[in-house]
Amino acid sequence: MRKIPVRKLIIVPILLSIILITTAGCGVKTTVDQPVNVKAEAAVVATPDFSLKLLSFLFDSSTPGGPVTVIWEASGEFPEGFILVWSPDDAFAVPGSSGWAQVADGSAREAMVSLDASQPYFFRICKVLNGDCVGYSDPIQVVFPGVEAGKADSLDDENMKPTEAKPEKTKTPSPTPTENAIPSAEITITNIESTEKGAVTVSWTLEGEAPDGFKLLWSGSNPNPTYPENENQRIPDPAARSATQKDFTPGITYFFRVCQYLNNACQAYSNSVEFKVPLASTFTPTPKPTTESGALVITSVTETGKGQVAVSWSANGDFPKGFKVVWSKDTSTPVFPGNDYVYLSNPAARSAAVTGLTEGVKYYFRVCKYNGSGCDLYSNTYSIQLSGGGGSTEDKLVLNSITKVSDTKVQLQWSATGSFPKGFKIAYSSHNTSPVFPGDQYVYASDPAARSAYVEGLVPGETYYFRVCRYTGSGCDLYSNMKEYTVPGVSPTKTPVYTPTPDTSSISLNPIQDAGCGAVTVKWVADGVFPNGFKVVWSDTNNAPVFPGDSYLYVSDPAVRQATIGGLTDGATYYFRVCRYTGGGCDLYSNMRLFTLPCTSTKEPVP
Repeated sequence: MRKIPVRKLIIVPILLSIILITTAGCGVKTTVDQPVNVKAEAAVVATPDFSLKLLSFLFDSSTPGGPVTVIWEASGEFPEGFILVWSPDDAFAVPGSSGWAQVADGSAREAMVSLDASQPYFFRICKVLNGDCVGYSDPIQVVFPGVEAGKADSLDDENMKPTEAKPEKTKTPSPTPTENAIPSAEITITNIESTEKGAVTVSWTLEGEAPDGFKLLWSGSNPNPTYPENENQRIPDPAARSATQKDFTPGITYFFRVCQYLNNACQAYSNSVEFKVPLASTFTPTPKPTTESGALVITSVTETGKGQVAVSWSANGDFPKGFKVVWSKDTSTPVFPGNDYVYLSNPAARSAAVTGLTEGVKYYFRVCKYNGSGCDLYSNTYSIQLSGGGGSTEDKLVLNSITKVSDTKVQLQWSATGSFPKGFKIAYSSHNTSPVFPGDQYVYASDPAARSAYVEGLVPGETYYFRVCRYTGSGCDLYSNMKEYTVPGVSPTKTPVYTPTPDTSSISLNPIQDAGCGAVTVKWVADGVFPNGFKVVWSDTNNAPVFPGDSYLYVSDPAVRQATIGGLTDGATYYFRVCRYTGGGCDLYSNMRLFTLPCTSTKEPVP
């Protein structure tokens, strides 16, 4: 294998630095079957149809954390533009493995990126074809002012090999016992599986303690995801040994880790496990079990004496074998069998006395429908902090009513007892009878004192399921009862364009990609029939953008799976979805993706 010289640029600290590169560089053709999480072979046969060469770097040396403008020259055709890639330690990094930015304009010859200038970086740029990098310029190492240049002037055969992510597995050392000592924990991921489209279940073992629960972490590019840098899910139950997360993109590979979460930080990490989410065609849809709407609701838990409480509830439906009242001080979702319980065999029972509790301890209660061997229906969770006798602090959410405001708008009212510092999420769905956040549509009420909210944009004739939950900053840890509401009227008649039998079409929106200041690239996966193409819809205020109603871009070609949107405001946050266009509106929407434009420039937005 030939050696490829890595040009090294040591930038001197002047106020405005422009680095010109005179060494020649040309494009090399590389086939990448899957650009995410796959390293490309570095040196292959050069192709004569195009060439790429990095020319210069422009930056303000007085602000090391400021943007760097990369300038290049290119000859040939570039109908899908370029991708600029940079890495502190990998000269042959590919998109998804380190920093990268897509430039959709094939006539562009510069791009501005933000990075940490406290270390050297390798840069290279590639030609994009069919969404993949098909050829790269030679790599260049750039050393910023005040940074040690390093020793590698060229890459030998060993350096030419694609680097492999080394899983990290840490164990918190046993500390000297103190009041704030962090308990030791060794976590090992034992299994990852997917039983429905876009959903992944991770299972693990724990040696040690996790008194405040866990964080499930994942990334499509970082082989060792960390908190808070990567996406994550909070698992507050110390007894949990598995967690399920939805809305992953089918066909994409992700890296997963679990950590011991304590004192608002990850104290110990598990091994990292790579998992490719199966395509939608892998699954056979199974009907979801039905639940009785509002069948069980705990209405109060009252402290009646030292270590004693009275639990009261409402129940609608048949309960031939009675109830189990279950409680725990460790998990907010106690179950039977598994946790402490009291059995009420009388189907007419609506209250129970629980004794033998520990004073000063917080307990979580639920009531469930007993079926003879276990429970198949649970109430909401109701928590209470026991005192020394009399008096209590309760955490409770009850959805009281849903009232029509207009043909497509309703008002929800609820009662809440306890602490809600980050407010509420009103989760709703037309198909999920237990809507959750994140996962389903929602409205955010950030005021802790809020006790009502409006939901609009509902479809006449549709039945929706609503729940209110306590927002923690990343998810919800306490839910109300569920109430359903059928919007008056008849669904609008849509002009028939095709007749799928049955309609199993689906759209999954990939993470939004930065395409330069004021522009983004949107990519999606679509299974099914889309004769009229797609509408890409976005909004900076509506977290469920729709067409018509919000900003949109029309993609008429049913075979296209990406679009570039310009004219956005630097530093602003936008919500994106892709929908199937019927000729007059949209009848199928993707998941929602949120994206904040990462840079601030002096350019005026394109109208």
